[in-house]
Amino acid sequence: MKGSLASKSMTLEQTLYLFHHIFLPPEVPQAEDYNAQQEHHLLDSVIDALLSFSDYVPTADTIIVRKATEMISRLRKAYSPHGSVDEKQLEMSLAELPSRGKHCNPQIIVVDSNQAVGGFLPIHVREQNAGILLYWHTDAICIESFELSARNEAVTTTVGRLRRAFPVRPWL
Repeated sequence: MKGSLASKSMTLEQTLYLFHHIFLPPEVPQAEDYNAQQEHHLLDSVIDALLSFSDYVPTADTIIVRKATEMISRLRKAYSPHGSVDEKQLEMSLAELPSRGKHCNPQIIVVDSNQAVGGFLPIHVREQNAGILLYWHTDAICIESFELSARNEAVTTTVGRLRRAFPVRPWL
């Protein structure tokens, strides 16, 4: 196994943080529980899990798991120990984005089982519950943003408290 979550001991606090932020149970803490160190631990755990998972996927699919691991690693590297985006680390992460002669697109295109073009740098904007996704397209870096928010109709027509469930499958 490349990564090993089992060999790392976690405190109860770390375990609960992972549980609440990965599995999104219906009964989550009703107060802000953000902690930069816990967030780094969460990202490290996801990276370790992806490394371990890559041992179990068919050879043809390992490139996709590797690209996901690289993406989360870039996200992890872009943050300071205090949880804010570190300008120097962000610059380094942008420089490491694979541009392959600046002809990338946002999709990961598998060239063969050992090579792929494409790559992403995700940034989490915690204060807005939003994200920014950076990637090369032609000769420029594209920036896409998205925010987790309720639909206007749900907000304006709901009497009382608006309840939401995650994950959502909007295409059904």
